[in-house]
Amino acid sequence: MNTQPLRSRTITWQVLIGLGLLWLSSMLHAATLTATVDRTTISSNETFTLTLQIDTRSALGQPDLSLLEPYFEILGTSKSTQVSIVNGNASSSTQWAISLAPKVSGRILIPPFEFDGARSQPLQIEVTAASNSSADPAGDYYLELDSDVSQAYVDQQIKVSIRLYSAIRLSNLEAQPLQLDNAEVVKLDDQQYQKVQNGRRFLVYELNYAVFPRRPGALEIPAQRFNAIKDAARSLFDSRRGLQIRLATQPQSINILSAPSQVSPRDWLPAESISLTQTLSQPDGEYRVGEPITRTLTLRAAGIESDRLPPLKPATGSAFKSYPEPAELDQQTPASGIQTSRSERYGLVPTQTGRLELPAVELVWWDTTSNQPRVARVEAQSINVLPPLNAPAAQLPPVVTTPLQQLNTPLPVQFVEVESKWLLWTNLAWATLCLILVGIWWRARNKTAQTAASELPLQVVNQDEVQAFHALEKACQQNEPVVIRQALTAWRQLAGDSVTDESLRELSEQLDRGLYAQQANAETFDSLALLTVVRGCRQRASADDVNSGLPPLYR
Repeated sequence: MNTQPLRSRTITWQVLIGLGLLWLSSMLHAATLTATVDRTTISSNETFTLTLQIDTRSALGQPDLSLLEPYFEILGTSKSTQVSIVNGNASSSTQWAISLAPKVSGRILIPPFEFDGARSQPLQIEVTAASNSSADPAGDYYLELDSDVSQAYVDQQIKVSIRLYSAIRLSNLEAQPLQLDNAEVVKLDDQQYQKVQNGRRFLVYELNYAVFPRRPGALEIPAQRFNAIKDAARSLFDSRRGLQIRLATQPQSINILSAPSQVSPRDWLPAESISLTQTLSQPDGEYRVGEPITRTLTLRAAGIESDRLPPLKPATGSAFKSYPEPAELDQQTPASGIQTSRSERYGLVPTQTGRLELPAVELVWWDTTSNQPRVARVEAQSINVLPPLNAPAAQLPPVVTTPLQQLNTPLPVQFVEVESKWLLWTNLAWATLCLILVGIWWRARNKTAQTAASELPLQVVNQDEVQAFHALEKACQQNEPVVIRQALTAWRQLAGDSVTDESLRELSEQLDRGLYAQQANAETFDSLALLTVVRGCRQRASADDVNSGLPPLYR
């Protein structure tokens, strides 16, 4: 009898029965999902923790928490896995701890959760009204939102403060930063102080902001929240975790107005205060042609951002050359409000002598304290400009001479009797020697002048101009920019309109930039190039004089 097919069928049934037992075992040991809360009754300004646990280690992802969003604010979620072995039996589980804050009050049903085929049971909690509301100073702690105005203009500073009053110990303080639509928010310095109310001493934590609305209409400030923990552990041996509390202020609305109609949009500059001052580098000193004067204009303001302070742009006349420097901006953020300043420096180089006037500077702004327009102004200032120190004799004040009637008065003559003929002959010899030396010098001088005239036939006839040119030539050879500037100014005043040359003008401006711009990357000035251009100007001027039939330059 063949027993092979019977044996095969027996093995097949054994395998099927084993698989069925395994499936039944897996069904009997399916994953279990449980949901628990640390408290079932909470206050509306408190938080609680919802814990979801599934008895499997290989849980991927997390349960769907979207069903909680209509009733709770999800503050945070953490995931952990635990493995334990008891009497040789290993077990594992995965749990999620979800921190929640209620959005509504009353009896709330937490719906069941589903994950990996497992389903939790629903939970019910009771949310009561807060015993310590954010507007109740009689409680142990409360929160308030305060703004310094209920109505403001566009771009006007609004100071907003969020204050947490606490009569008990709170830890882990957290606040959301203030964020607003259609407004610029600048964080100011925080403050911490104590205040006594209703006979109780409160510790005050104050957050300050400067708000600048950009559009007219209603500026909505939403409810601001503050999180903290009370009754937390004070030492390593205290196992208390503390109770997390959450406070919120009431929302506020501020009416924002457009700029007043009587103010031009380009002049709209709202601030609490603005002042304008001026300083000179030499307030009581002597000013000379070609020497720089540093004029500093400083604009100080309260209640406006530094980048909104406009440039001053003082007017300049033909009596000065102006070399502005980059403006310096500064902004401080004390708790009282923004304090800003703008400083502008100008290098002014006088180009003529006499009584010159520095023009006035003014700035129109709007005083938000008194609600009226104002003008910040620096009055015009007159200064006396003298000629340069190395000006030729022709530029100096005339020498005081003796009146003509005094010259006609005969001077007393004293006769001295010669005691010795030897002294007379000695004096005559010395006089003769002096005459001979003068003659030799005069002849050498004429010969030198003739040689110079043959080598440089085109020269300027003005002797004062020649002296000024020699001073300029010496300064260029020594490469001293300050002396070159003074000598060039003196020579151009004597040479007059005959030295108009584009290259000379460009080199003169390059010399001024190197001297008065006061920048780190000032240009290196080529003094020899300036000397070459000046020589060319003098030769062209002399050639024009010769062609026009003027007398010879040198005799």
